[in-house]
Amino acid sequence: ESEVSSRRHNNNKYIPLIYQRDIPEVGSFLFQNRYVRVQDDIPDYTITLPVGELEPIFISDELDFYNARINTTTLQFLYSGIRNLTLEAKSLVVMQRQFEQEKENALFTDIIYDPVKERYEPDERVDFMIPIDQVRTQGFRRVNPFYPDHGIYVLDPGDTGIIYDAENWKIRRYPERVMRNQLTILKARYEIQLGDLPYITRIAEDIVLTPMVKYVWDRAFDRTAEEIPLILNPELFIPTDIEPYEYLRFNRRSREDILGVRLDYHFSPKVKILGGFQYRKFVNRDKNYKNYISQFPADQKIPFIFRPDIRTRILEIQSINRGEYLGFYIVTLAGFRRTTNLSQNVVSHTLFVRTMIGF
Repeated sequence: ESEVSSRRHNNNKYIPLIYQRDIPEVGSFLFQNRYVRVQDDIPDYTITLPVGELEPIFISDELDFYNARINTTTLQFLYSGIRNLTLEAKSLVVMQRQFEQEKENALFTDIIYDPVKERYEPDERVDFMIPIDQVRTQGFRRVNPFYPDHGIYVLDPGDTGIIYDAENWKIRRYPERVMRNQLTILKARYEIQLGDLPYITRIAEDIVLTPMVKYVWDRAFDRTAEEIPLILNPELFIPTDIEPYEYLRFNRRSREDILGVRLDYHFSPKVKILGGFQYRKFVNRDKNYKNYISQFPADQKIPFIFRPDIRTRILEIQSINRGEYLGFYIVTLAGFRRTTNLSQNVVSHTLFVRTMIGF
């Protein structure tokens, strides 16, 4: 892929490997491995809605691992030897190695030395200039539909867009490094056929109650134990500085427990009604960063990507309608969700309607 407007390019090479086996009366086993050689300097912004937030947040692409080698391994075991009981174990391991580009290809090699960082070894090299805001928005809509954004009115000197705004650029350094990420999921669910009970059959059929439990462990790191005290030093950096922010982006350790129950009701061959309840408990186990921010006052701004300990209660009901028209398959989802942040005592309500059309 080549971007004409900015002369950036994307060249990725993939080597996938998949092994799957079904074991009679036991379950199934799945192994996947994907090796990718990445060369991509086209920034892609994303929009996310963090847990507990009511407004979406726009995240810029920092061009991490723009020249890298990525190996992703997935292991999954599904046990279904007992009727109506399903046990799942999943593991995801990601190894990413970023290659440092040649020094002569860097933009600058002698940026001004900052004496404040005297105790933290400076790096006077700049590999890329990254736009801070990669998309302009007005409400929930984009002002300019294209990237790069050169402005809307060419003859207006005040409308520079985000590309020609000098204050909208920041320097980036990409030294050679290795990042590891490991995600482990354990899940169990049991389906109870309520439609088989004596009194339920008089009201409706095809009603299934499914209690479930799920545990998620997530860990990622790209710093050694010797480097962390230098980066998370409250005497040198505040949480919004680039060094602690970079640590937070690639280093995390957490556990999330999820308890829930779901009710499925097949109202008709084309209409299905779902109702469910979830209790989620998220625990941030990164003691290094917790101890670091504890040394700042309570009103100190913390990057939004930091997830504190949180307990959430979610109640949701939705209907799924499947149909067909002129050869197209149409699926419409409509529902209501109530989310309660028990840690902050905040309640949010979401009413949604989605329609998907395909062949």
